[in-house]
Amino acid sequence: MVLQPGTRLRDYEIMSLIGRGGMGEVYKAKELTLDREVAIKVLTSRGLDDPLFLQRFVNEAKIHARLSHSNIVDIYTFFEEAKVHYIAMQYAPGITLTELIRTTGLIPEPRALAIFRQICEALAYAHARGVVHRDVKPSNVMVDPQDGDRVKVMDFGIARLLGAQHITRTGTQMGTVCYMSPEQVLGEKEIDHRSDIYSAGVLLYEMLTGILPYNLDTESLFKIQNRILQEPLPDPREAYHHISDGTVALLKSFTQKEREDRPVNVLKAWNVAFRSGKAPVVIPVANPDKSVLKDVKNSPMSNNPDRRDSSHIEKTPAGKKTRSWPWLVFLPIVAIVALVIIQQIQEMEMTYRDGNKQKQLKTQSQVVKPQMILVEGGSFMMGSNALTDEKPVHEVQLSSFYISRYETTQKEWKDIMGNNLSYFENNDYPVEQVTWYDVLEYCNKRSYKEGFLPCYKIDKNKRDTRNYNERDIIKWSVSVNWKANGYRLPTEAEWEYAARGGKKSNGYKFSGSSDIGPVAWYERTSDDTGTTEVGSKSANELGLHDMSGNVWEWCWDWYGSNSYVRGQSSNPKGPEYGSTRVLRGGSWDSISSYCRTTCRCSYGPDGSFNNYGFRVVRAIF
Repeated sequence: MVLQPGTRLRDYEIMSLIGRGGMGEVYKAKELTLDREVAIKVLTSRGLDDPLFLQRFVNEAKIHARLSHSNIVDIYTFFEEAKVHYIAMQYAPGITLTELIRTTGLIPEPRALAIFRQICEALAYAHARGVVHRDVKPSNVMVDPQDGDRVKVMDFGIARLLGAQHITRTGTQMGTVCYMSPEQVLGEKEIDHRSDIYSAGVLLYEMLTGILPYNLDTESLFKIQNRILQEPLPDPREAYHHISDGTVALLKSFTQKEREDRPVNVLKAWNVAFRSGKAPVVIPVANPDKSVLKDVKNSPMSNNPDRRDSSHIEKTPAGKKTRSWPWLVFLPIVAIVALVIIQQIQEMEMTYRDGNKQKQLKTQSQVVKPQMILVEGGSFMMGSNALTDEKPVHEVQLSSFYISRYETTQKEWKDIMGNNLSYFENNDYPVEQVTWYDVLEYCNKRSYKEGFLPCYKIDKNKRDTRNYNERDIIKWSVSVNWKANGYRLPTEAEWEYAARGGKKSNGYKFSGSSDIGPVAWYERTSDDTGTTEVGSKSANELGLHDMSGNVWEWCWDWYGSNSYVRGQSSNPKGPEYGSTRVLRGGSWDSISSYCRTTCRCSYGPDGSFNNYGFRVVRAIF
């Protein structure tokens, strides 16, 4: 059944549908008597005439009512109205862990472990009270990024009390296959809390790598089940190289095939893995390129005293005690006074900078946070019949990928590169005056900083002899690892597919509309004043901004006027050589026709102008 906004159920008023699950629909509602937001879960219509299904639904309410924990969604009441059963429960703001992974890709280890620790807290609490969840997976975990990634585990829809009567029909399997424990795959009746521990391990693997350990596109259900029974989980460092030994050990212990080999208590297993109750702090150290990491001293991690050079510290002879001087008591006071003085000096400097710097201070107001949008793979008709180099229109098949919601801002650039090359200075404006080579260095440095495997290998001392029309300009030799999970430039096909709206495309002329005004800053809207804050025009169907106008965006491909004729149909990457690289999308000083989703421009990779910028993508494996 579907409840419309405004529908009254006792003291609850339905606001909106927020999700569907195996047990029914979930609605956001307002409890009128207490003036608070709640979630209302309603039994699906297919269960109305199914006593077993109804029994499971009632069982959920009874079991859930026994649980009260800060990381578990609270249940308020269970009621029946007009022969329909409902559960009123706590409304958990945020997004599911599934949505978080789909939006960001893999979650950096410190953040992933902070989220996972809360999941372990919830499971340990439930297990201590004899409750087994039996469906631990990312879609059953809510994460609120606005509240420090606070976690709420939900949907104990197939949980049951240990020792309670088994009510699952013979031959059926509850839960989602990829997260199932071996004993669940075998259909064993006696499923205990160690099955949850296995599922939690698979969930941790997905957070750390951004992918499942099984390929749902190519592997059959039988093959996946057989791998769960026979093969150990892959080492997550095959997908993400910078995971700590403690985390790998924890993951391995959680996902043992035999339940007797798994931990009995999730929190004790955590403490064994890390020797304390705290998650490790991780710095990527796998064969770093020193030229790329020269700015690491400016990173927040550089102030970690455990990682500073200790060669200057005086060693204490073995067995000799050091004296504890009374004046050490005053050190904290001195430090506080010094910090206050430094802060006051900094504030004075900020206040009395000259006029040119005042403009920079003004632009610090609200910087747009970088976000990545999932573009689901599919096929589309690339090109148009408008211009010769856009012909012929041809079908292209693309794999899924992540792409920046916005053009890369000046703040993002400065955070990675330590400088600002832009002519129109403003943290919220797109970075410009960057060459194609500059962008590749940015992608590598950002990948290193965030713990991803860089995509590009750059040799500045070697000319790329494949180029034709040689000029006396920079010609670095560049190769790309398409299997790396780091940041890179989009291919021309990826860029156009995303600009068109991917699978959600409405066939617009510009990115998000056939009327250029609402979606693009171009010659008639910018008044020749330059770039504008990213995201200040309407987004396209995927939620991407400024793919028409503001700045031209670099793509990976060499430009070829007839490259579509010889192009590949699956994940094309453009010609093998050329003299100029592709730019897409038009800019603040472009006429409207240059802002079409199919329009192509190009320039030498060493070129930089105040209307050249970029956005980044990341592959999905």
